[in-house]
Amino acid sequence: MSSPAQTELSERAVRKRPWWPHLRAVLVLSHLCAIVLMSLPSSHRLASRAYWDKAEQQADLTRWANTLGVDREEFEEFLWEWTQRYVRIRKKITKPFLKYADYTGTRQGWTMFSGPRRRTGRYVVEVEQDGVFRSVFRTQDSSATWNRSQFEHNRLRKLMAKLTTHPQLPAYAQFSRWVAKRVAEDFPEATRCKITLDTWKTLSPGQHRHGVKPDAKRTRSQMFTLEVFR
Repeated sequence: MSSPAQTELSERAVRKRPWWPHLRAVLVLSHLCAIVLMSLPSSHRLASRAYWDKAEQQADLTRWANTLGVDREEFEEFLWEWTQRYVRIRKKITKPFLKYADYTGTRQGWTMFSGPRRRTGRYVVEVEQDGVFRSVFRTQDSSATWNRSQFEHNRLRKLMAKLTTHPQLPAYAQFSRWVAKRVAEDFPEATRCKITLDTWKTLSPGQHRHGVKPDAKRTRSQMFTLEVFR
């Protein structure tokens, strides 16, 4: 516990700086305002007419218009005008905080409230030993657990989701090579590694209820000779 002398010194310090509690409150409030405003949903896609015209977005608009029982064209025009007004307002109210957000690293670095992915998939890693292939990792399969803690890390999971949707990206081949190197290290007796990606269109809730199975297709398949990584 503080002695009476220490308490008196603290009280004197506070009396000498009556402005500090008020300034501290202003700084904390300003920081909270910056965090809240910078976290408001924003994306260049909101103001992109080309993005709105894509087939997936147009299909979403049609479904919502049919669900709400409104005219399809009027509904899209209303949303477009409202969205552009929102983008302009957000830009104005966040402008004073941009430098502060950059300096403190409090920018929102990923898109929030984005549309759901329409395609999903399964990433499979198989290892060949004694001429026989066995699965060591499969997406959402608890029986193949190799390197699962790393694969399920939020950063790597996001990359895998992106590559599932866009397997044509150069990053897919780079990621597969990295996986093959890890396999070569962790399975010294393995000779080859096969990495495949099966994708399918996401089922609707109604299809799930009726037991419909996804129509999976082999999208990518790569074979690696592990000796080159050792």
